[in-house]
Amino acid sequence: MSPLCVALLTELATTLGAAILIVANSTSSRIGRTGYRCDTIGHEEFANGARSVLTIVQELEFAERRQVLPVKSNLCENRAGMSFSIRKGVVEWSSTPIPMTGEEYFTRASEKLKNPLVREECSEVDRVTNWQRERLSRGEVASVLVRMDAVENEIAYSTLRRAFCRLGCKTSKAGGGGPWHWRLPGQVAVSVEDSSGELG
Repeated sequence: MSPLCVALLTELATTLGAAILIVANSTSSRIGRTGYRCDTIGHEEFANGARSVLTIVQELEFAERRQVLPVKSNLCENRAGMSFSIRKGVVEWSSTPIPMTGEEYFTRASEKLKNPLVREECSEVDRVTNWQRERLSRGEVASVLVRMDAVENEIAYSTLRRAFCRLGCKTSKAGGGGPWHWRLPGQVAVSVEDSSGELG
């Protein structure tokens, strides 16, 4: 897209008194002179001409969540970002703001990719996530049994917890002081007392 096309779009928006929203994929990880991905929408002219630029990226810690981060804002200061996940076709927004810009995200992502230990850790979380999904696929399971099986499969409890959060698992506890149970989101709890905020 040439600078002339961008100028024509700007003139059209001014004439109609309308805002033009452009949504596009990014294709590389280059960071332009202004600090944001200059190829976010294919050409730097678009980003330079826009009043506001946002980017949607995969969360660095939990691959199933996405973040909406500010990249550029000519009309006000950059505000905190937001995160969301999609479960069963429903967008679930997090109420916790993200104090990070798009530029900071890409810097952190670049640093993580350079670290072989981080790449190995991410691979391990993926393995445990798949394992836990399979382990709970038939319904809720007592958390103590999941932990015992994890030990047999050489899975650290910290990694098990990360996989639990990544899958959005729920917990419940049987009445009368019974054991905690884990289940996948959408599965029906057989246990009496539901306590999905507690990792039993």
